[in-house]
Amino acid sequence: MGLIWPDVLLCPEDHHAICQEMAVVRPTDGLQLLAHEVGRARLVAREKLPTGTVRLNSTVEFLDNDMLEIEAVQVVLIDRARTSDVVPVTSPLGAALIGLKVGDTMNWVSRDDGARAVTITRVTNAGKTQPWGGK
Repeated sequence: MGLIWPDVLLCPEDHHAICQEMAVVRPTDGLQLLAHEVGRARLVAREKLPTGTVRLNSTVEFLDNDMLEIEAVQVVLIDRARTSDVVPVTSPLGAALIGLKVGDTMNWVSRDDGARAVTITRVTNAGKTQPWGGK
């Protein structure tokens, strides 16, 4: 049995910004995963995205299913701050999180980190928090 990929939902604005960024960054594991995710994404108007959907600049709380720890990061287009709580969408973790929603689990493999799996538990967008099961 193969992996079941969760749906990826992107608003057109994020899709456009991500595609522009993908055109100028050097190839990495994260970029390869991001290209896959963007390629299978369904575009949805920002105001019609389900609550709890990870967008650019979202703060995402997730369960690291391997370490059994809750972590939180902000998914950004470009990581200029280079802090541990900010991840660029072109990184493997950022690419795995973008477009998912609360309750989704994503599995992926990268050369640096090996097999990873995370489950989204909370997403905060523009002052709105959508906790597990929240609407």
